[in-house]
Amino acid sequence: MTQEELVKKLDTEYYGKRGNLKLEWVNYDKYGFSRDLKVTTEKGFSFIIEWYHNLLTIYLPNGVSIWADNIFLSSTMPHNSMLDIRTTYKGIDSGFCIKIREAKK
Repeated sequence: MTQEELVKKLDTEYYGKRGNLKLEWVNYDKYGFSRDLKVTTEKGFSFIIEWYHNLLTIYLPNGVSIWADNIFLSSTMPHNSMLDIRTTYKGIDSGFCIKIREAKK
């Protein structure tokens, strides 16, 4: 996927719900190019997605990194979530999920 497609996947409404994510390219090289997209949720949780056409590496603040080739918004997890970030790798759901909007109680 292109950088534009990556941003669109995280910035497009999912069944009428917005993620309200702050998306910011960071760590520019001397040519003004960046592979690192910083994603910040409404509650202030941040992580980095290192972008390549065929591979994304998601770096969480606790040192965990996850490979993915697709990232998308979803609300299918049964954990009181209205909207999450999900990933797949080689067509297989990684089980990775970041809750970005909680369901109203």
